[in-house]
Amino acid sequence: QYEHSHGPASQQAKLPEPKHFPKDDFAVVARMAELIVPGAGAAGVPAYIDFVVSKNAGQQRIYREGLAWLG
Repeated sequence: QYEHSHGPASQQAKLPEPKHFPKDDFAVVARMAELIVPGAGAAGVPAYIDFVVSKNAGQQRIYREGLAWLG
């Protein structure tokens, strides 16, 4: 039986500590990844995005502006 919970509280509880994003922004990035590719969270995609963005100033600007637009 496959069970999947939705919502910010359940998503945040399963997320690793972000290296770059504030926790609230990281939760949004994780949720967006999960909406695009179901299972992305379990595959570590949010942590990978966090890592890549932490190393690239251009990506930091893009994500900052995108998250502000969503907010």
